[in-house]
Amino acid sequence: MRNYRLAATLVLFSLVALPMALHWLHGPGVSWYRPYVLWSLVILATWFAQRRRAARPR
Repeated sequence: MRNYRLAATLVLFSLVALPMALHWLHGPGVSWYRPYVLWSLVILATWFAQRRRAARPR
């Protein structure tokens, strides 16, 4: 049942943060590294979430 909570959080996050992120990526004076910063944050958040999940005993 934890997956429903995760899915709801991801949907809410995408509704709130995705428009801001797209505006930030395609705004005037865009630097070449902005998409890489965004993907690095996604990878870091995923790694952190998986690390915490793996540390819990079953």
